[in-house]
Amino acid sequence: MAANDNTGLEIAIIGMSCHVPGANDWRTFWNNISKGQESVYTLSEEELLARGYIKKETDTNLHIPVLAEIGNKGSFDAAFFGFTPYEAALMSPVHRLFLQSAWEALEDAGCLAESAISIYVGGGDDTPWKAHVALNGDSSKLDNLTLDFITNKDHLPTLTSHKLNLQGPSFSINTACSTSLSAVHLACRGLLFGEAKIALAGGVSLMLEPRSGYEYKEGFIYSKDGHCRAFDKEASGTIGSEGVGIVVLKQLEKAIEDKDHIYAVIKGSAANNDGNRKVGYTAPSVEGEMECIRLAHKMAGISPDSVSYVEAHGTGTTLGDPIEVEALNMAFENNTEQNCLLGSVKNNIGHTDTAAGVVGLIKTALSLKYRQIPGTINYNDPNPKINFNEGPFYVKKELHKWEAVNNAPLRAGVSSFGIGGTNVHLVLEEAPQKNKNTTEETSQLFLFSAKSKNSLQNYLLKFKQFLKNEKDIALEEVAYTLQTGKKQFAYRAAINAKNKEELARQLALLNNEEKTNKTDEKKKTIVVFFPHINDSDIRFYSNLYQENSGFRSKMDQNIAPLELGAYDLKKWMKETAATGKSGDKTLAKVFVLLSGYTLANLWKEYGIRIQYTAGVGTGEYTAACVSGILQIKEVIEMMLYDENELSQQPAQIAFVQAAKDIVIKEGTLTPVKYWVKDRNIEINAPLSFTDIVQYNSSVLLEMSASTKLAQFLDTLPTENFEEKSRISISLAPTDQIVTADDILKNTLKNLWLSGENIDWEKTYHDNHPAKTSLPVYEFEKSDYPHVVNLTAESFTFFNQKEEKIEVALKVNIPQKKKETTSEIVHSVFVEFLGEDKVDPDKDLFEIGCDSLKGMLILNKIKNELQVELSLMDFMEHSSVRELTETIEAIASKQYQEVKTITI
Repeated sequence: MAANDNTGLEIAIIGMSCHVPGANDWRTFWNNISKGQESVYTLSEEELLARGYIKKETDTNLHIPVLAEIGNKGSFDAAFFGFTPYEAALMSPVHRLFLQSAWEALEDAGCLAESAISIYVGGGDDTPWKAHVALNGDSSKLDNLTLDFITNKDHLPTLTSHKLNLQGPSFSINTACSTSLSAVHLACRGLLFGEAKIALAGGVSLMLEPRSGYEYKEGFIYSKDGHCRAFDKEASGTIGSEGVGIVVLKQLEKAIEDKDHIYAVIKGSAANNDGNRKVGYTAPSVEGEMECIRLAHKMAGISPDSVSYVEAHGTGTTLGDPIEVEALNMAFENNTEQNCLLGSVKNNIGHTDTAAGVVGLIKTALSLKYRQIPGTINYNDPNPKINFNEGPFYVKKELHKWEAVNNAPLRAGVSSFGIGGTNVHLVLEEAPQKNKNTTEETSQLFLFSAKSKNSLQNYLLKFKQFLKNEKDIALEEVAYTLQTGKKQFAYRAAINAKNKEELARQLALLNNEEKTNKTDEKKKTIVVFFPHINDSDIRFYSNLYQENSGFRSKMDQNIAPLELGAYDLKKWMKETAATGKSGDKTLAKVFVLLSGYTLANLWKEYGIRIQYTAGVGTGEYTAACVSGILQIKEVIEMMLYDENELSQQPAQIAFVQAAKDIVIKEGTLTPVKYWVKDRNIEINAPLSFTDIVQYNSSVLLEMSASTKLAQFLDTLPTENFEEKSRISISLAPTDQIVTADDILKNTLKNLWLSGENIDWEKTYHDNHPAKTSLPVYEFEKSDYPHVVNLTAESFTFFNQKEEKIEVALKVNIPQKKKETTSEIVHSVFVEFLGEDKVDPDKDLFEIGCDSLKGMLILNKIKNELQVELSLMDFMEHSSVRELTETIEAIASKQYQEVKTITI
């Protein structure tokens, strides 16, 4: 495509998710519509009977036994979002579906680490579910306010913002059928006003009542034959459907700068209302629709003849389609010289109500991405009431290859018109052409993580299939997106691979459960150990300087201020790299010292938390410099000029004197004379290292190919250490990992697998690949209620129990309790947190509790124990143990047993 004349107001679509009939992700959706699939299901006589449908003899209406619905409506991963199964059962299925879809969209965009995200969303009518819960649900454990939060559609955006930590504006939108495209339009405006960096916009609609089709009534919006036939002469209406669609948006200039994956560009958008320029409230208006489309063209700064496809509202109704095409003809200046294809996704999946507009937008964005326009199924002959002769529009039922004319960018329009007259139109353009990467084949690091072992294993299977299906894929983009675009969880697996075939082989091995690890919740203590200088370390650092731009840049920065006099370190480095021989031994010491110091500080920049440093020989100087005790410049001058003056600073990181078995804690000094003596090259600190490893789950990061520290610890009595109390990581090569840069990546991988959360973005040093779209998280779902039952006699939510009337009789008897205070407090914590067991010493608010749930727990404890526990006492003592002690201190009178009589 040619360079665009952008206005600066363009918005990029950088992520998406959708669940529609026949598809639970956008890739399946695209596959279905590009193949001309209709995702409408016809019920058999047996299925109708099973659903309770019996035709009455007096019923003269025509029953149409078709359904367009999504699968697994009741599936939800409650624990992932911090809900108990009890809360999830009461929660609206709309909330459940949207929460998961929002996560998928943000993950698809690779921006889960971002918080400056706004949200604009609308949902369908929530009255049926609220009524269902009131009739069938045991909601006694939730107060009315909390129940409202998880069932009321107006809380859908703000609850999502809260659960996903989205800190931009959060709006509930409703304009009937045009809701989701209105949300997109307003989200674009919010981004342009600078209210957020990223916006999440869309809509959701679920039909929760038991369904067995619908009754056809002439003049209503539903089809007579169970098919939506937009623009066709046999059109008689639409099909009721459901689904969710979400897009993630960012200003185009910023998206290009950040190298985001861009599906398409929104050039401009507009919205208006028909007012009373129509025959009735529910009717469309030619003038209203035409003005909206023209305004969108104006906002986009384009001529209508540059648009070659329009995704229409296209419901297939008798009145709607002719009016829509008439409005389009007028907006396109009745240009009969132009050719513009017209389509409607409702022919494939039906009318998804509040999600309809964004689903059409997703279809159009994918059409631009793949440069193909899906055919309009159920179309044979044009509707004679539609005036196709006075405009540029035509309809095709076959898949259409979309080609640019005169190298101009491909453009499309998307319309959505709501009952009540709110019209929205967007102008889309294909994404800017991405620069082709011509990087040589290098080893990449692929990271996978999940909250559970099952989720991780299922994701690996999904990723393996994705890799098989994708023919043109840049592995460096895949690796970068896995590292920076996804959340990091406790169950982890990682792969080093140079090409697609090697990656596939390694994935097959990872499908073995034993290859996945769960990191400890408790962070490990990291000990960085520097050995005495040796030839292999000289070679490693010399190669790393050549291969890794980030390390090279930091080394150059550290070399620049040094006063080397007649010594030419840079020249020595070049000669060493060329010959493989180190030559000058003094400069070799300086080089290894400076290299180890630089790499350790890079570790810290990457987010690795170093708690202890230690070393032997020249490595002890490096360790002291990293700890902050010595200054690198002074140590180098001492090495070069035999100067004995070394100033000291209090340690910033604890330092182990490996020769004297002393730990220099943070804020303390070592004796000055210690540093002017020869260095001991042997480790002699059994007590210091035993204390560190015995009482802390530790990572020994050895800055060498050797494992000197690990070998030393192996000589100590094993009873000093718990099993698996330490992990040893070194800079040693393997059969597959031989280059210095690959060794560095492998070390980072092992640190990550040990539980470290690494800032992968910084490892690219402002020269990262582009992001790409990858399979999204594999939720570990359970089935929850999702069918509305408004018959009070049918109790489907929870197991009914025999109705009991309890009469409390107070009897003065000696103090006797069935449960201790601690057991009662623990049981309440377990009940509301949805855990099997709660650590008695863990703070309630550190293990997933929020303020609202905390209030419920407080009230429950007060009622259970009949104790006047204040909110302040509860907030200040919110572990099981502390709360138990507080309650027992408050309680001064004897307990009374309550005798229960069942009548």
